[in-house]
Amino acid sequence: MARAEHEEMEKGFRPYCPDWQSMSANEMMGNFKCLAARKGSELVGYLCFSIDFDMEAKGVLIVHQLAWYVVPGHHSVAARMFDWLVAECRRLGVKFLYLSHPERGRGKTLGRFFARKGAHHTGNTYTLKL
Repeated sequence: MARAEHEEMEKGFRPYCPDWQSMSANEMMGNFKCLAARKGSELVGYLCFSIDFDMEAKGVLIVHQLAWYVVPGHHSVAARMFDWLVAECRRLGVKFLYLSHPERGRGKTLGRFFARKGAHHTGNTYTLKL
């Protein structure tokens, strides 16, 4: 599924080469999580996020949404994954959930979805390929 996401969103921009070892190590430390969504025995999506402390606000727990991919045609699964993430963040005592979306492809309209869920547009992320 990660390869399918790469083909749709990243092909030609960066190589497909996930660092599975680092993901596993960070997951064991508790600061990387990946929610898997299934319909029956079929994997239909995943939502990854990192948990950290805000270095500019001592004691403030934050979460960054990372890779989020859902097989086409499973929009309701995506919404339920988002709702789960928000509930999990509240359970953990997270104060800010930082959300992102691509500028192209199926995810380009996620900003409107985030706004409907109560998120505020506070900035954009730019990538400088070096």
